[in-house]
Amino acid sequence: MNPANDSVMRRTYQRRLRLPAAMILAAAVLAGCGSSVAGNQTGTKEPSTANTAKNVGTAPAGPAAAALDMCSLATAAQVSTVVGGTVVVRDGSGGSKCDFTSDERSILTPTIDDMSPGGYEQARSGASQVLTVGVKDLPGIGERAFVATGELASYRSAQGAVLKGANVVEVTFTSRVKTYDELSAMTQALLAIIAGNL
Repeated sequence: MNPANDSVMRRTYQRRLRLPAAMILAAAVLAGCGSSVAGNQTGTKEPSTANTAKNVGTAPAGPAAAALDMCSLATAAQVSTVVGGTVVVRDGSGGSKCDFTSDERSILTPTIDDMSPGGYEQARSGASQVLTVGVKDLPGIGERAFVATGELASYRSAQGAVLKGANVVEVTFTSRVKTYDELSAMTQALLAIIAGNL
């Protein structure tokens, strides 16, 4: 047998084997693709259930909170009245967080945060778990409001939030010298101002 002819015959035989194997593989792939619509003879796309299982038993989403600038909800003058001294908005504040500052070291300055994405219950639950002296609801401020007091990083702290519409806004005061009652009263007063501006 001629070695050159033997080589040509082997290559031809291998090509003949590859072609049916490729055709079988392609047919299997196409059959697998076609099976996804086998039960739907109308030609319309069947709805995917991949994302619906996790939504079973959940309440429909409420209205989305409007994007607010936290520094627009209480002016520096209003905050100054609450704390009993002159405060200004800290540079760089705005958007979802507003910090105030004062040249007077004895003046407490609050932080105002947008807690809308997490919701009112999450804000209340989080505050009550960290600030364990007490939590009280504040009827008459917004739709719902609360204030919690307790120790945070060796400071006395008061944290409260108000719900109005889809917006949840949180206020935090911390101090080493003020009592919990004083901190709570300032937080309530500022929450009332914010609720009026929401």
